[in-house]
Amino acid sequence: MDLSVKWLNVSYDFHSYERHPMTFKEKPLDIISMIEHKASIKITRNELTQIQNNSNIAISANSFATLKKVSEWKCSVCVAAGEVISKLLKVSSLDSAAVDFIKETCITLKIQSERVCDMVVEEWRDPFVYLVSNGIMDPSDACSEIFTNDCGGSYETAATWNISLNATRPPYKIPRNVSKNSPKLRVLHFSDLHLDDLYQAGRNADCGEPLCCRESDAEATGSHEAGWFADNRNCDISGSSLKFVMNELSKEKFDIILFTGDIPPHDVYNQTTYDQLHYIDYAYKVFRESFPSTPLLPVVGNHESAPVNLFPPPFSDESHSSHPMAWLYDNLATHWSHWLPQEVMSTVKKGGYWAWSIFKGLRIIAINTSYGDVNNWYLFYKTHAPADQMQWLADQLNEAELAGEKVWIIGHIYKEFFPGYWTWYSKIIKRYSGTIANLFFGHTHYDEFQVFLDRSLNNTPVMVNFICPSITQMDKLNIGYRVYEVDGIHAKSTFAVLDHRTYIINVTDANLRHKPHIEKEYTAKEYYKMKGFFPSDWKAVADKILKNETAAIDYQFFKYKSARQPMLECDASCRKDIYDSLIMEI
Repeated sequence: MDLSVKWLNVSYDFHSYERHPMTFKEKPLDIISMIEHKASIKITRNELTQIQNNSNIAISANSFATLKKVSEWKCSVCVAAGEVISKLLKVSSLDSAAVDFIKETCITLKIQSERVCDMVVEEWRDPFVYLVSNGIMDPSDACSEIFTNDCGGSYETAATWNISLNATRPPYKIPRNVSKNSPKLRVLHFSDLHLDDLYQAGRNADCGEPLCCRESDAEATGSHEAGWFADNRNCDISGSSLKFVMNELSKEKFDIILFTGDIPPHDVYNQTTYDQLHYIDYAYKVFRESFPSTPLLPVVGNHESAPVNLFPPPFSDESHSSHPMAWLYDNLATHWSHWLPQEVMSTVKKGGYWAWSIFKGLRIIAINTSYGDVNNWYLFYKTHAPADQMQWLADQLNEAELAGEKVWIIGHIYKEFFPGYWTWYSKIIKRYSGTIANLFFGHTHYDEFQVFLDRSLNNTPVMVNFICPSITQMDKLNIGYRVYEVDGIHAKSTFAVLDHRTYIINVTDANLRHKPHIEKEYTAKEYYKMKGFFPSDWKAVADKILKNETAAIDYQFFKYKSARQPMLECDASCRKDIYDSLIMEI
């Protein structure tokens, strides 16, 4: 019987594998034997057995049902394996053995190539060893993250966060219609560049690694060749293609530009702080040349750090400096100061977040969502809300409410948060839903939206999150961005989005013609036949998708920026899955 555990979407079977040229020979072994065999640990069997006993590990049965289906086993095996690695890491002489074991597991189970396995483990080695060996990230915590908080972990941090929230909530007012004659703002929104200046046309686009089409990849022929302009296999956007897009956009008139993060490419297994700053410098130089005088409002994405996703809060650096963030935040502050006022730079340097009342009646609040990301291991610190951002967010919204301002919240990640972060974030935006006009996010690379329903108001739709498609074409997509029409500057402005248009560059067509062309993909209000553009109208769109197969199929087609073949069918279960992704109750 199998003993397997789900980790990063790969089923691990706890067996010993003796590798042969084209085959694997299996024989059941307990987890101690596996570690001893694969990591070549130079300690006695008795010492290993004692580690197992001290960790309350008892894994010697010949077989178990698949852990994905049998929930009572998944946590015990995950925690058991984690306890062994944790014990090894707490013995300084065994650091290398534990790391070698992880590398060998990656190679043996063919998670990635041997080269990528070696680099990815080295990329995360220092923070992982530090957090585990110092007891900051214990096995129950890590396994609860993997298995959605049902392994007894204590990583639900909300109880330790001391957030002061003004409980006096004004009555929620349904948004009113906007006069056709009122002034409008034209707002550009782009996200997720994933710039790769090592992209080279003609190189292998099917290289077998997470990122291809690079100078280091072999030259290819036929269908394996990287495209002349771009390639939507495992390839990111080139510097020249990014410049083309930004140059075309620079010819248009925008009142505001939103950039919701992620600049570096997807070679996350081989990145340094130098690499990240190189790409950040490159991108913001292009932005300054393209939009020298139009306000560009940026946020930090999870890919800006090295290693990716890891953003230690300021308090974690006081006792240990293995991964300080000043290298990133100081650099961003320098670039962002071209568009943002100097008074916001203190919070940029503290935690990569800021707020600015850009017009009379409108405040922009930019949050660093990596302080809530489930992939940020540093959030296993249980002291307080990271970088004081959550209290700051509540204070900013309260100030805006008292000043009669409307607020746009912009950020990168909008889901898959640590429970503590989501608990407080949802409480805060619910409390100030009457002040928040719009939310703008990115991260998924898809063209999406999300409607927030207030349970305390009989599930009244109160907010819409506009999720922007990516500039990168990686993973069977086209290049895309959005343009919003917004209620403009006047005495009673709602600063609400009134409509939006999505634009794309068809990558296949650009490569064939050697002439990229920006085209309008669709206009939301027209296509969805919306009466208005308020939260209730977007809820009606979601309801239509739930009930109507054609609407669901069309939504999915636009979600992928018209780059994938339309679905042939979408039954009730399929439509319910889509609907659930569009609705968020708070």
